[in-house]
Amino acid sequence: MGVEEYELLVSTLNKLPILKETLKKETEDLKSSRQKMYEKKRLVTELQTELASRDSKIKKIDSNIKEINQKLEELDQVLTDLEDNIKIEEEKFKPYSHRLDEANERLYRKKDSIWSISFFRWFVITGVLLAVITYLELNTNTTDTWSMTWCCGVLLVPLVSISLANIEPKWTAATRKRDEVKIEWKKARGTLAGFEMKRGRNNKKKTKLVLEEIKLETEKGRLIELDKKLEEESKVLDDLEEAVSTYSWSIESLEGEIEDGQNAIRPLIPYSDLLLDGS
Repeated sequence: MGVEEYELLVSTLNKLPILKETLKKETEDLKSSRQKMYEKKRLVTELQTELASRDSKIKKIDSNIKEINQKLEELDQVLTDLEDNIKIEEEKFKPYSHRLDEANERLYRKKDSIWSISFFRWFVITGVLLAVITYLELNTNTTDTWSMTWCCGVLLVPLVSISLANIEPKWTAATRKRDEVKIEWKKARGTLAGFEMKRGRNNKKKTKLVLEEIKLETEKGRLIELDKKLEEESKVLDDLEEAVSTYSWSIESLEGEIEDGQNAIRPLIPYSDLLLDGS
């Protein structure tokens, strides 16, 4: 083997692994670029199809937005009327609320009085009953009868007094007045609450319509931008197609260069096919 042939063998053996590694990377890049190209083609096709029906979609969206705006105007009027009614009912409600506070305050004063204490009522009732019995017996002429009645009175009066003292007055004038005012307060509050509930329901309807309108406006903006979007995606597709073409050419060139190198050194070494396959 001559010097030139030896140098050719060494340089080719050093070069072939690099070429094969480059070929492997280029093949992976080609696969990735092709996948991206197919996805981009699908997107471009979808955009073209959607662009063909864009005008009719925008027209329908405009119609829906107009209908929503009309409903919003009607709701705004309803809400304005409800606000007016609520203000009127709030003014009506204030006196009832004030009267109820006064009635509750009167009732609390009654309950806080000394007569509300059971022991005090027992003491007063017992004293009154004993006084009455004593008065009646002092005006009788029979001593034995007086003594028996007094003894029975001493035993029974505390029991009767305790029973009377423990009976709470449920329907005092203050309680009745409080309950009457409370009924009027509930009626006024019910009317006001009814208007407030209607206001809440209509505000929810308005919020829902506003969100729907925003969604339609967003979709309309997207449709209007379809031309620009299609142009951008088409440019990306062109770049991907060019990249695929470049990778394909590069791979073909690498494969030819590897094959030429293998053919060049095959006659120079024995069992070169095994060596080249292994490299």
